[in-house]
Amino acid sequence: MDFAQYVTATPLTSHTYAVTLDESWCIGSVPNGGYVTSTLISAVNTHFATTLARLDQPDTMSMQLQFLRRTHAGPGVVTVVDLKLGSGISVVQATFSQDGRDEVQGYVTHMNFARESGLSVRPEPHCGLLPAPLPIDFSAVEAHGRDANWRTARDSRVATSFRKGMQHLVFTKPNTPQDKGFADQWVRFRPGGPSQDTVPFVQEAIGYVVDMFPLAFRESRHMTEEEKKAPRWYPTVSLNLDVKRRIAPDTRWLFVRATTAEVHNGRFDIEIVVLDQEGRLVALSNHVSLILGSERNLAERKHKAKDTDGSGKKTIASGKL
Repeated sequence: MDFAQYVTATPLTSHTYAVTLDESWCIGSVPNGGYVTSTLISAVNTHFATTLARLDQPDTMSMQLQFLRRTHAGPGVVTVVDLKLGSGISVVQATFSQDGRDEVQGYVTHMNFARESGLSVRPEPHCGLLPAPLPIDFSAVEAHGRDANWRTARDSRVATSFRKGMQHLVFTKPNTPQDKGFADQWVRFRPGGPSQDTVPFVQEAIGYVVDMFPLAFRESRHMTEEEKKAPRWYPTVSLNLDVKRRIAPDTRWLFVRATTAEVHNGRFDIEIVVLDQEGRLVALSNHVSLILGSERNLAERKHKAKDTDGSGKKTIASGKL
């Protein structure tokens, strides 16, 4: 299936766009934050292709997002505010809302990569990552599920019923466990889920890819057996995305390295580096995330818009994570 059908943004006015979050991209009851990011990318792309078409700036260069409240599967609206429109770079604010409340808000910078010029410094192989990614034989992994360094994870270990939002990538991980503060994986894209073949990545999918990271730390240290078995949820609080280039046509593999500096009181940082199969840098991303019990994900929502202050003004009840 085409990823576009899951992130389609339909213009309502010159600055508002209707979107629908699909349940198959959820972690528990909450759509994956990367999928929501991809939906926002699609909505802003639509804005630049319609209302701001005169600028000819089709490419998302960077995003800074705050996840204010839990989203849910179903319809929503993306509202775009034009903040700075320029001949080279433009900045807009994008807000995703559902049921009368703002849930995700951020800033998006657009430009035209094809018109970009200036100083360039040739990067080191694999962008200087140390240690360098292990060599991989893509043909062997596709044919046999593994090579000398990598193996494809079985779906039953990845996309559980709680984590069905993970089913849209095929994960290939190192044969030898990593325990160095970082974790590597190669991923392939299947927006239609396990019953569909993998397809080339599209640019909008980069938001989803940077939020499908392997954990770069071991939870098991200093944990009781009960804590080890407890299902967990890792909601995104904030996400920054720096896109270096468009994904080349027919790209079927992307490399992701996730690095964590510290886990502190149930809060952790993630730095993401995404390379294509030729070793070129595609994107960088930084997240602030939480470690919560799955019951927080599944808890009843208390966020309906209602009049509460007697003034006739609409107030929004808090939608806690």
